[in-house]
Amino acid sequence: MANPRQRRKVKSSSYRPVKQSRRAAQKLRKQKPIRGPKALQDAWDPKKTLHQNYSALGLVQSLQPSASGGSEPNQAPAVIDLRPTLHPKASSSSNVEEPTPGPIRQQFGRIIRDEDGNVVRIELPEEDDAEVDGKGKEKELPWGKPSNDDSDEEMEVEAKTETVRAIEKLSAAARPKSRFSSQGELSLLRELVKAHGEDVEAMARDRRRNSWQRTAGQLKAAIRKAGGFDKLRR
Repeated sequence: MANPRQRRKVKSSSYRPVKQSRRAAQKLRKQKPIRGPKALQDAWDPKKTLHQNYSALGLVQSLQPSASGGSEPNQAPAVIDLRPTLHPKASSSSNVEEPTPGPIRQQFGRIIRDEDGNVVRIELPEEDDAEVDGKGKEKELPWGKPSNDDSDEEMEVEAKTETVRAIEKLSAAARPKSRFSSQGELSLLRELVKAHGEDVEAMARDRRRNSWQRTAGQLKAAIRKAGGFDKLRR
C-alpha cells in the first residue's frame, strides 16, 4: 500500500512526473562496440548514422538496387516554365517565344499552351524498348547497369578509401577455417564404413548403427568432413 504522501502526490494537480527526453535517454545508453576489423573500428564515427558512416568510408549501404530509405534523393532538374508571359504588351503572337523543339527525356513531358495560357496539348516522349538513345550512347538507368551473369570474371573496382583497401587486403589474406569431427562421430562413421563400405544408402537404412536416422546426404557430408572413406578405413 502507498503511504499518504504518495497518495497526495497523485491527487495534487501541481505534481507532474519528470519525463526524460528521448535524446537524453539515448545518451545514457552504452554504445555497442563495432564488430569488425581494426581498420573499420578506427575509421568509424560514433556521432554519425550507419548510412553516413558507410558513405564516408566508400562502402555500399545495401546490395539491393532499390533499397528504401536512408539515401538522399537526387536533385530534381530545373523545371522550365513554357507558359507565355501574361503581359499586355506580349499578347501578340510575334512577342511570344515558341518552345525550342527537341527530344523529350523519358519520364518527362512538355505542355504546349496558346497565347492565352490555355493548355493545347501535352507532348510525351516516344516509348522505345531499345537501351540505346539517338546518339548511340547507352542509356543511364536509375538503378545502374544490368549485371552480366554469364561472365565468370569478377569485376575489379578500385578502392576509394584507405579503409576499403585495408578491408580488401584482410579479405584477400583470409583462409577457410578447417573443420574437425568429434571422436564420437568418427567412431560412428568407422562402424558404418566397416559394415557397408561406400554404400551410403545402406548406411542410412541401418537403424542400429545410424541411431540418429541421418539421411544419405547428411552421411555424405559427415564423411567428407571426417576426411573421406580412406581415412575412416584406417
